[in-house]
Formats: sequence, structure tokens, C-alpha cells
Amino acid sequence: MIHVATPEWYAVMVKPNFENTVAELFEYKGYENFLPLVPEVREWSDRRKVVNCPLFPRYVFCRFQFDRRVPILNTPGVVKIVSFGNQPSCVPKEEIDTLRSVMASQVHPVRCDYIPSGQRVRVNSGPLAGTEGIFIEAKSGCRIVISIHLLQRSAYVEIDRQRIVMLPDPPSARAAMTAYDVM
Repeated sequence: MIHVATPEWYAVMVKPNFENTVAELFEYKGYENFLPLVPEVREWSDRRKVVNCPLFPRYVFCRFQFDRRVPILNTPGVVKIVSFGNQPSCVPKEEIDTLRSVMASQVHPVRCDYIPSGQRVRVNSGPLAGTEGIFIEAKSGCRIVISIHLLQRSAYVEIDRQRIVMLPDPPSARAAMTAYDVM
């Protein structure tokens, strides 16, 4: 029996301002890709305009088999596939699904600093129901941070505190905290 690798999601780094071009070229080549865009106000000396800009500048997500990456790397505007050392680094499908859910909800995320740890929450009602992220309480209200860990990039959306439920810490986090407390 021949083992066929299933396509995985990867973050592809592109040249500055090439995100849309690369996404269109991936589409033309038949690759599933995802470029989350958010509206931003841009000002010029004579006018202001709302334009759609990448949520994560210089990155396009693409789904492909890593052993068939040459057409991806040969795409004009592509710099590299994000990896650590010589090991390819997949973006978990759940993170892509969460990001797609947020983008489809018409709740515009705002870029923020990457937050590697914090209390995980799930939205239990409203347009973001089912979305999981990290809870942050700010002076202006509550936020959920959605992260793409591979890129160490995050975005947040404002959320009503009554719409979220806390999720239990993963077992590995509890074990790490217990081991740290013993030291």
C-alpha cells in the first residue's frame, strides 16, 4: 500500500506588499490558501480611504503537501515557507479554522502583541460562538486573542464577558505548573 501524505497548512512568508499577488497566484495554481484581510484607514495628503490590509503582513497561509513544495517556492513574491531549522512547521488546522470563523463573523480583529500563555476561553453565544482564544481583560472591556503560534502573531476581538466560558488548563500546563511550584 502506498502512503499518500495529506496536505497541511503552512505559513508562507512573502515579500512586502505581495500578499494579495501571492494569494492570487496560489489560487491560479490550484492551491487552497487563506489571506485574512482587515479594513484599515489610510491617509494621504488629499484624502482618506479604507483599504483591506493583511491581518498578518508578509504571510499567506497555504495548504499543500510539503514534499511537493517546489511550485510554492517558485511562486513570484514567495520568500520561504516558515520552518524551524530544516523541519517544516505546520499551522494547526484548528488555528486556521478559528481565524476563518472570526473573519467570517464580520467582527474585525485588531493586531496585538503575541501572548504565549493565558486563560483559554470559548465564546458560547453570538456571531463568534465556538471560537476559542485567550482571555484578556483591558480597561476598555474584554478581549479574546486569537494566535497563530507558528508565526508568533496574534489578533484580538472585543467580546462581551457574558458570552464566554473558561476552559480548563491543558494537562501539560498543570504538570508544568506543579513541577515549577515544587522547585
